[in-house]
Amino acid sequence: MWKAFYLGESQADRSIGEKKPKLSGEDKPSITELSGYSFKREEFDVEYDNDAELVLADMEFKNTDTEAEHQMKLHVLHIYSKRLDERKRRKHFVLERELLYLDPFEKSLLPEELQICQHYKVFMRFHSKEQHQDFLKNIIEEHRLVKRIQDLQEARIAGCVTAGDAYRFIEQKRTKEAESSSCKESGQIGTSAKTLERPNSLKGELDSSPRGLQKGTAALFADSKDSSTAIQAITKSLEEWDISGFEGAEFLSESVRNSQLV
Repeated sequence: MWKAFYLGESQADRSIGEKKPKLSGEDKPSITELSGYSFKREEFDVEYDNDAELVLADMEFKNTDTEAEHQMKLHVLHIYSKRLDERKRRKHFVLERELLYLDPFEKSLLPEELQICQHYKVFMRFHSKEQHQDFLKNIIEEHRLVKRIQDLQEARIAGCVTAGDAYRFIEQKRTKEAESSSCKESGQIGTSAKTLERPNSLKGELDSSPRGLQKGTAALFADSKDSSTAIQAITKSLEEWDISGFEGAEFLSESVRNSQLV
């Protein structure tokens, strides 16, 4: 009976005090799940310097060890202890700063502002938790002020003279930027680039050689009723084409320079 009571109590204790990560609305893993941290064991699945114990795997103190070997093994243990201290320090830093959870301040930021915060996280080690939060807030506030000034300057250049005109101009600008961003994500920009690629290639063919000119022009008029007429007109003009002004023409014989294009 006492055994059953003990087992039941121990199993209940396993679920008490452990903060289980919750899935978001889209069932995506949280930062806590991705980190692999176990609140019960207070350990990560993969710790910092995870292979530190390998240097001790085959080490053994023997009575036959010389004094030099004994000192060397003690030195290895001292190094291992330092590595454990660094692992403990980093773990304490992560837990103290609550880096396993999304910062509430970062939830309200735009993607551009969130990227700025990520850029300045390297200075977190030099600040306390409160100091770093104030630091990020000041950085974001400065970024917003600079962006606001730039928007107002652009509105003034565009001819806005009142606050209402400037506000409408800024809103239109943001709408265009959002539409441009959505077009890039959907691949419409890439499709447009492929559509414009053919005229550019035709232009290259027109500039390369007479044959390219005739080939490119034929492609342009492939779906036109006057394609044959256009090709005949261009072919006739090519028969009178003078190549004497091109580089390297002096190496050709007189008969070749005066002959028609082959």
